Amino acid sequence: MAVVTAVGLSGGAAPDLATAAPAEAPDTPWAVARHVWPTDDTATVAGDLDRIAALGARYVRTDFWWSSVEPRRDVFDAAALDYYRWYAEAARDRGLGVVVILSGAPGWARQLYDSGHRDAFTAAFGGYAERVAGAVGDLVDLYQVWNEPNHVNDWVDGAGDIALFRAGRAGLAGADQSARTIVNVLVDGHDAPTCPNWSCDLDYYLTNGAAAAIDVLAIDHYPDTWSAGDWGGNILDRLFAAGQRHGKAVAVMETGYSTAGCAPAWNGETGQRDWIRDQLPKLRAKLADPAVTRGVPFVLANWYELDDSDTGRDSCYADPIGTIEAHFGVVRTDRTAKPGYTELRAQIAEFRSGRAEPAAPLRVSGGHFVDSAGRVVLLRGVNVAGNAKVPPFVPITDPATLDPLPGWGINVIRLVVGWEAYEPEPGRYREDYLSAMVGIADAASRRGMYVIVDFHQDGFARNLAGGCGDGFPLWAMSASAVPDRPDNGPDCADWAVKMALDPDMHASFGDFYADADGVRTAYLNMVRRMADAFRTVPNVIGYDLLNEPWGREDSELAPLYRDAAEAIRSVHPSAIMFVEGHVTTNGGNQTGLPAPEFGNYAYAPHFYDGLALAANAWSGSTAATDRAFAAMTGKAAEWGVPLFVGEFGIGATATSGADYVDLQYRRLDEHLASGAQWNYTPGWTPAAKDGWNGEDLSIVDDAGRLRPTFHPRPYPSRIAGVPLALSVTADRVELAWRNVPGSGATELFLPATGWFAGRAVRVESSPSLRCAPAATVLRCTGAEPGPVRVRVAGVRP
Repeated sequence: MAVVTAVGLSGGAAPDLATAAPAEAPDTPWAVARHVWPTDDTATVAGDLDRIAALGARYVRTDFWWSSVEPRRDVFDAAALDYYRWYAEAARDRGLGVVVILSGAPGWARQLYDSGHRDAFTAAFGGYAERVAGAVGDLVDLYQVWNEPNHVNDWVDGAGDIALFRAGRAGLAGADQSARTIVNVLVDGHDAPTCPNWSCDLDYYLTNGAAAAIDVLAIDHYPDTWSAGDWGGNILDRLFAAGQRHGKAVAVMETGYSTAGCAPAWNGETGQRDWIRDQLPKLRAKLADPAVTRGVPFVLANWYELDDSDTGRDSCYADPIGTIEAHFGVVRTDRTAKPGYTELRAQIAEFRSGRAEPAAPLRVSGGHFVDSAGRVVLLRGVNVAGNAKVPPFVPITDPATLDPLPGWGINVIRLVVGWEAYEPEPGRYREDYLSAMVGIADAASRRGMYVIVDFHQDGFARNLAGGCGDGFPLWAMSASAVPDRPDNGPDCADWAVKMALDPDMHASFGDFYADADGVRTAYLNMVRRMADAFRTVPNVIGYDLLNEPWGREDSELAPLYRDAAEAIRSVHPSAIMFVEGHVTTNGGNQTGLPAPEFGNYAYAPHFYDGLALAANAWSGSTAATDRAFAAMTGKAAEWGVPLFVGEFGIGATATSGADYVDLQYRRLDEHLASGAQWNYTPGWTPAAKDGWNGEDLSIVDDAGRLRPTFHPRPYPSRIAGVPLALSVTADRVELAWRNVPGSGATELFLPATGWFAGRAVRVESSPSLRCAPAATVLRCTGAEPGPVRVRVAGVRP
């Protein structure tokens, strides 16, 4: 993809940030700091990253030291940069985001500054920042530019700080225009070169030339270690007020408690544990108070730090400050845990399960899925897989078969799991099956995709619907039913008719809802057990409670969904629930399901044009699709939740099948809705097709090549604000949204091939936006709130 030019577009008037941001309490992911040098043993560092992940942190904050990267002027250490890249990749492998501190000037740089060569010093800092971003920019979430610039011991002050911020931002943008920056000021120990307090420092920076260089305002605050007071005071009130004044997101970049015994105030390891237990709930309460947060986005809180750098206490008398600094860790230098480690993990779990921050990487906010930065996320994915319904039930054994999906723009998989596969006999669980399916979810997560776990059935069980069903085990069937011999071969092509006309299937559903022989209770226990395993995968965002169910929606389905949601959230509190109506809604009928009362859910119906599916041909009429989308979007809007079309598609050999599928995606675009096409089956063969009932909807063939009914399509995967309109044609993509600064980049997926007729593209955007392409993603950031838009169009010869 070649970008040939960029021009401005009018974005309209900007609203006040407090009204543009979400009204509920901002998200509160935690980071944990871990200093690292390129000489550190990789096994030790990897173990520490495991310890940080085990705490429940979402990020690791670390120094990519200037002195290591550029030990001599204009001489960059490639080995150090390689080490830092390894470190960032190792963090990512553990589901951790990366916050990089740009600091630690080498001696030659300090000499430049002290000798009056300030411009040369700041230019060199910018060069170092650019070199770091060039090496690891694709792995880093946030860059902290310098550290505590208002600290009494910091040797760059006032105008020099501003020059440093601007040089750092320019350097980062030279390698990665989507880079986000943060500046942290120290609440305790302010040196007041130009201002009487820390909030004045922030005002000074932002009103004297640094506003465009800073995305996030942060504070470092250590009550009971470096200062009096606590997190229940007005420090956070003042921070959020500063964020509102300047239109910036905010963060707590450092907080913690030293276990050094240098003074009565520092009373050792039990004191640290008690401090965490006392102070972090106060912090959490503040973040949940709209009167404090004022609608300003909150990015993260960071614990300083994971590990001690010194275990001795005798040096308190020779170097009390240094000894205090060396003992902020929650693990000792021998990597044994202090009491504070367990308490910190418990408190982070409270942030993740409480109102201040959901545990899942996505949550529902109004009619949208929203990530931890507050960006709206559109989900475009596939179901995995058609052959997961029949033995051996595990559709993927080689994780590499998931490799192509992100390159096709797929950011979510709906993973088909079956009760029969997991509990073939009452109380006997196939943990090997569950482990394999969790492994697939983990492999998808490691490739940057979200996962929805789909508790799947069609026609109740393989022993019903003439042997053409799937999902529930034989023992869950009604005692009055006569089991069929499982088939699931080509003779089951009319399985939907067999299912609808099978009285034993209907009796089995009736007995299930009535909990005959404890079957419904067993189902709820099964979903809880599965959720307890899947919750360990970072990108598992939720659960489809029952695929294409039969039953009375108000008196049978609704209570089941309520109880299943309760079972799942007993182990995975912040999981999103994906709810479907009666199976007949698949044809575009409106559901009669009452709105669930449990919150954080999406409406997840399916749609198939029955005539097109049966004829294996599309007539070109949009009537059925338009009727279905009117029903689906109407119900989602009535409930005030996102629409996720959990299944849609047509046979891969269908006449005009590609045009039919394109129509489905156009409707998703028009309604800014999410969905997953049926299906991606890497095990597809010419003989068995998808592996179930002769269906042939897989988007790939036996060589992994895309089939006619799927082609990568542009769309915005993340939107930094509120989406307003999306239009996608063969040679143009246009997105309009109401921008919320400080929430990160808006990201548009642009296929590497097969779009824009193979031509170069022109990117046009509102003047307040900065847009930069990176591989198949266009990232746009804006420092101003309000309506903006971006257009990507093919350049005509």
